[in-house]
Amino acid sequence: MDAFETLGIARTFALNVKEVEQRFRDLSRATHPDRFADKSPAERRAAAERTVALNEAFRAVRDPMTRVLALLSAAGRPLEETARAEPALLMEIMELREAVDDARSQGRSAEALVDRVASRVADEESTLREAFDGTAFPPENSLLDRAYLAGVRLKYLYRLRDELDEI
Repeated sequence: MDAFETLGIARTFALNVKEVEQRFRDLSRATHPDRFADKSPAERRAAAERTVALNEAFRAVRDPMTRVLALLSAAGRPLEETARAEPALLMEIMELREAVDDARSQGRSAEALVDRVASRVADEESTLREAFDGTAFPPENSLLDRAYLAGVRLKYLYRLRDELDEI
């Protein structure tokens, strides 16, 4: 399933989530199974299947990480579950996690860490916008390769950002 096609929206990383949410609601209202209560069983089943597909598509595009996964998959380069970041990033993540643990245990502010992670996230998201927000889909191979690596990095950075949000 291509979430972007299901919702009838462009395959881009930089989405206006509020506009996509409105599009989702409009499509959901038009295809809601209750509107097909007096129709044939096949039409009711098709409406239910369309509702499920719309819900899954919206879940896929509203979150940046699942949006990355959907874009990469639609471009023919799905992010593998086992994809590992390069050793330098893994070391950086480990050091940041230790700093988070230290800040948590000592009751210190983690604001500097939040800023550092936010900067790294912004860099990777910029790469994704460059790759997917142009006119060509799928992007050329070199951009797609960079987007894939950005997706791998974001998998780790988003998780770390969520941990920082908890502090």
